[in-house]
Amino acid sequence: MDKKYFCHIKQKTKEIMNTNSKTRSILIIKFLMLSLCTFAQIKGIVREKDSNLPMEFVNVTLLSASDSAFITGTTTDSLGMFTIPNTITNGILKVSYIGCNTQFQQIVPEDTLYNFFLQPNENLLKEVIVKRKTYLHTAKGIIANIASGPLSKLGNGLDVLSHLPFIINKNGNISVLGKGKPLIFINNRLVRNLSELNQINSSDIKRVEIITNPGAEYDATISAVIKIITSKPIGEGFGCLANAGLSMERNLSHYSGLNIKYRKKEFDLFADLQYNRTSSKAKQLSNRSFLTQQVNENIDMQTNALSWNGSVGLNYEHRDKLAMGAIYKYTSLPHETFTTNDYVEVKYMGHLKDFISNDKRKSVIYSHYINSYLSYYFTKDAYLKVDFDYMNSSNESNQDYSLKSEEIHSKNHSNNMLYAYRAKVISPLFGGTLTSGTDGAFTTNKNRYSILDGTTLQNSLLPASNVAKQQLYSFFSEYEKSFGTHWDISMGIRFEYMNFNYYNNSNNSTKDSQKDKGFYPSAAINYKNDDVQMTLAYRYTTLRPSYFMLRNSVEYNNPYEYEGGTPNLLPQKTNMFSFSLGWNDFQVMANYSIMKNSTMYVYDRYNGSDTIAIFHTQNIKSNQTFDIALYYSPIWFKIWRPSFTIDFTKPFLVYNNSKYNKPIYSLLFDNIITLPKHFQIGVDMSFNTCGNLDTDLASYSQNFNCNIHCVKDFFNEKLRLKFAVNNLFNTSREKWSKNTNNIILNKWNDANRCTFVFTASYQINPTKNKYRGEKSTTELNRL
Repeated sequence: MDKKYFCHIKQKTKEIMNTNSKTRSILIIKFLMLSLCTFAQIKGIVREKDSNLPMEFVNVTLLSASDSAFITGTTTDSLGMFTIPNTITNGILKVSYIGCNTQFQQIVPEDTLYNFFLQPNENLLKEVIVKRKTYLHTAKGIIANIASGPLSKLGNGLDVLSHLPFIINKNGNISVLGKGKPLIFINNRLVRNLSELNQINSSDIKRVEIITNPGAEYDATISAVIKIITSKPIGEGFGCLANAGLSMERNLSHYSGLNIKYRKKEFDLFADLQYNRTSSKAKQLSNRSFLTQQVNENIDMQTNALSWNGSVGLNYEHRDKLAMGAIYKYTSLPHETFTTNDYVEVKYMGHLKDFISNDKRKSVIYSHYINSYLSYYFTKDAYLKVDFDYMNSSNESNQDYSLKSEEIHSKNHSNNMLYAYRAKVISPLFGGTLTSGTDGAFTTNKNRYSILDGTTLQNSLLPASNVAKQQLYSFFSEYEKSFGTHWDISMGIRFEYMNFNYYNNSNNSTKDSQKDKGFYPSAAINYKNDDVQMTLAYRYTTLRPSYFMLRNSVEYNNPYEYEGGTPNLLPQKTNMFSFSLGWNDFQVMANYSIMKNSTMYVYDRYNGSDTIAIFHTQNIKSNQTFDIALYYSPIWFKIWRPSFTIDFTKPFLVYNNSKYNKPIYSLLFDNIITLPKHFQIGVDMSFNTCGNLDTDLASYSQNFNCNIHCVKDFFNEKLRLKFAVNNLFNTSREKWSKNTNNIILNKWNDANRCTFVFTASYQINPTKNKYRGEKSTTELNRL
């Protein structure tokens, strides 16, 4: 072989080596791309469409787009999140859950977070029972799943709320620890009278959302919201719920109600009528020290009231695209009397005198309320919601006070009118959710106080009248977004403008009229994994005094005490910082609030008098409060569900160099035991130490209360009977003292003694109405 041949072979070998090198490079690149593709992950979250709540144990599978072949699969975690490896370039996600319609989604090349909203399938739900965690901690608060659990057997809506985390029921008044009085909604409709909670069968409640960090979409006066959501209706036709109850303390009280619904295809008609007659007695002791005067009172009190409530409404839904409806509510209190027989002993300058007085007050109240709404879905997760409100109410109160042979006769009449609107748009934006909108309210409040003919008792009272007119406008925007599987944030801003005009005896009072405007920000950051969920939140709020507090009239309690309003009260401003944590069966919530211009009741001298005191409202320049609560609710032996709440409240309040900063410790221990044969028994106990609250310039005594109940269901849970005893040991009393402006008051009242309660409810074809309206403004509460 010659030299040329070897050179040719060498050249070819070099070309082959170069070719193999290029091939290897291409193969390596392809392998790396395949590896990247193999390790690429598809992430998403699955929620329930109506509630926007995360769904656990949802099946998520990756299918081949060409032949629908199964590639891989997983299930969602407790937060509704899923992560699945993407091993193909052309795939389809299939999301399925028992009782819900299955959804499919084409995989896109871009890295994105897939959102699925599953809708229950009514035909499948009839045979499906879904088990889920009782409490779910979210960035906004706590979600309690009620359906099919022990809480669904308690009786009515008020019973359910009384056993939820951080909610306190004190004689029928609901509050949230560290947050105060909440707004309560039933299917997005405002509860204007807590008696409405008695009309809901607990077995109809699907879940309750306790919103302890309300965002910018809520009025700046709100610190907590409770939403009750009933189960989705199944079937058509008529449905009926009848309920009645008796309670016996020292007098007998009773109520009854009837709720009727009719559903046909896209229409839903509903009406209800409620009747309530209450009668109560109480004994009250008080002593008030004022300079060299001491007034001791021994009062026998009695209240009798009759009320009627009725409503009628209509809903229309079209293919989950359009929903609209309207509701009219009429409330009437044609008869309410409050009578006191007061034995008064007065010590003044070494002299002692006593007398007996009688005070009888009669009230007649009515109100008309109309709400209408419209919801339109542009897409499955973008929609428009509009609400309108109208209310007209009247309250007339007459007082007949007699002392020996002399009398005072007076009348106070108030009238309220409101027009309000609210509109919001919810839409996806940059992988999150944007909520924006506006609301407004136009209110008129009129009060007229007059001294009637026949008055013979000497007094310092004068006729008075006032008119308060207010325009309130607001704009809000809030953005929520998830970052990965562990972090959520929400940020919001709300702007409110208020123009308040006050007319005193027909004259425009410039010193009492106000204009107020400002921005109210809110923010929250939430961390979650399978075990722990934590939220840190901030909210800036305002609290406007009620129109009753702003009245210019002065009422007569006795010759030594008057009561009145303060027209020039300022709104309260609050910076609230909150922290909450959820871990297994534990829930922790802490709040620190910095307040300016808090409104509190004080005693003062009436027009500089040395013998007459007046009880009225006043702004407190600044104060703070800290509250922390721990809630633990396990399930023991499968039938016993205890819950433990420990709360610590510490105010930082100074008034006229007097400190009101003694903390109060509260302990709550609730027990629910579910027995065979549809029986349920419960024992609830509460105790609080003596101390001060941030809402009042008073020192409260310690208190203990114990309630028991027994519930029995019949006829496949259509008939429910409940027997309860409240304040079993007669240990719960109202006892407190107040010291303001050198006037000291000590008070003791034994209202709500041991009370026996019996209730019954019966359901026929329990379809639930789909009303989605919500009130447009919190001005309804001030009126």
